[in-house]
This record gives sequence, structure tokens and C-alpha cells, in this order.
Amino acid sequence: MFRYDLETPWAPSDELTQRHGGLIERARLNGRRHGQPFMLGPDGRPAVRVNAFFASRRMQAKSPLTWKKYAHALGLWLNFLLVLERCWDSATEDDAEYFKEWRLSEESNPRLVESSTFGGHSAYQALCGPPVRR
Repeated sequence: MFRYDLETPWAPSDELTQRHGGLIERARLNGRRHGQPFMLGPDGRPAVRVNAFFASRRMQAKSPLTWKKYAHALGLWLNFLLVLERCWDSATEDDAEYFKEWRLSEESNPRLVESSTFGGHSAYQALCGPPVRR
């Protein structure tokens, strides 16, 4: 996950700015806000559905802190599915349960969380709806 930085001034002599400087202005014209998350997929291309979710009216009404929490939770979930070689559109309840188990108690996870801090479910459901039943 990345966030739009619409406040940092870009040096006009910077080669990247000269070649792509219009992107920042285009982002502003398309309603993107400073700090709004966006995602690139494993292939380096924009994750259109995720980015549309963060650009939606529903998410634009949320606070930047909520954006950050949802972006983190979705990034964890989508990367977890990538490791399982599962397309996130076809995630099942079993995948969601395994993800929760991995976050809470899997020995191979170096950053376990407490059950009271487990996040991701609401962010995932806001984007995709409930996982498919198996």
C-alpha cells in the first residue's frame, strides 16, 4: 500500500517530475486526497478495485486514520492470500479463519497480535463482502 503525497513540493529540475509531473495534478483533479491509500498489485500495476474502494464516497467520508487502518489490514490480507496463491476474489471462510489463526497464534508469524486487536475483517468485508462459504 502507498499513500498519495499531494503536499510535498517537487523540484522542477527533477527528471522524474519533468516526465511525470502531471500525475500529481491529475490525481488532484480526480478527487484524490493527501494521504489517501492506493495499491499496486504484485505485477506493479494499480489494483483497480482496491483503489476504487479507497476513492469511493464511503471511504472519502472516513478519517485519514481509518484509511491507514483499512490499508494496513487489506495489505496484510491480500499479501497473505498471495502467499497462499489464492485470488482474493475467491477467498473462502476457511482462508479467513486461517488468516485469523496466523495473526493470533501461528508460530511462524513474527508479529502475533492479541485477539482484541485483530483487524482486517471489517476492512475486507467493506471491500469484498463476506468470504465465500466452503
